Amino acid sequence: TYSSRPELLVECSHSGHILSLYLKVKGDLLLIGDLVRSMTVLQYHGGRLLELARDYNSNYMRAVEIMGTTEDHFFGSDDHGNLFSLRRNEAATSEDARSKLDPESEFHTGEFVNVMRRGSLVSQPAESDTAAAGGGRGLQKLPDASSSSTSGGEAAATPSSGFGDSDSIFKADYSTVTGLPPGSHSLLFGTVSGSIGCILGLSLDSYRFFRAIEKALQSLNLLPSRTGLSQQDWRSFRNELRCSPQRNAVDGDLVERVLDLDLASLSLLAREVNDELNNLPPSCSNVDSNAFPAAPSSTPGLIFKNIGTNKYQLSAEEIVRRIEDIARLH
Repeated sequence: TYSSRPELLVECSHSGHILSLYLKVKGDLLLIGDLVRSMTVLQYHGGRLLELARDYNSNYMRAVEIMGTTEDHFFGSDDHGNLFSLRRNEAATSEDARSKLDPESEFHTGEFVNVMRRGSLVSQPAESDTAAAGGGRGLQKLPDASSSSTSGGEAAATPSSGFGDSDSIFKADYSTVTGLPPGSHSLLFGTVSGSIGCILGLSLDSYRFFRAIEKALQSLNLLPSRTGLSQQDWRSFRNELRCSPQRNAVDGDLVERVLDLDLASLSLLAREVNDELNNLPPSCSNVDSNAFPAAPSSTPGLIFKNIGTNKYQLSAEEIVRRIEDIARLH
């Protein structure tokens, strides 16, 4: 607050932190990144700071940011080269559940991310991010597994409000390859080595599509590892307490290497991707469906399903087109 003298007076405060290193603000929400106590979400209301939720896991934070238009998803990086997101469950019935930030996605970058900002590396079109629009939202750019000085990519499956049935990536006339409103879920980050990256959200349909490509590449071994490590091991979340596979995230750097494959390899990939999509349980059991927008209700309208068998039949050209669209966004 201000007084008649040129000084700032204390209006309110909040305790319970070890060492608050980072502060991000969006509207009346404040996101605190702590040296030890991970992330805490506060709300400024009536001249007071109210604690809405916190992450009860211990994470040594290096950067934090608020993501999305709903103000309930939060990204952070730790000192083990990991990126992860947390979600505040405002719709929970119990106070205990509402006061916790639930882990949503986890991914290993191999570099120390020390700054995050809301924004995009490309201009945001008003309605579309397809090739015809020439811009939009796409994958998350991350340091490549083989070199800390170059940028790779990841598509973070970050939740958001839905953008309509016509925007499913499985439609021929999809208006957005991410399945979300352009510019609504986009973060930039920088690392200590000087690389710049971009984190972008995906709808559940888009996540399933790019995740199927990622799994197909790993199973067919079409792209040898650049480091001798398997891609799964390299991208696994790890810190002093645990190690777990990447979750609710897609390695965009790996996916975009599809553009370097020859026609024979692309044909093999297309068959494997279709098999992966057709064998996926309706509940997508390895994915937290609450972390994504609701799947389009007009499933019969997805033109890449065979009417007789109700199975996906995407061609290599259709897969490449979508990867080119997502690559064009950074």
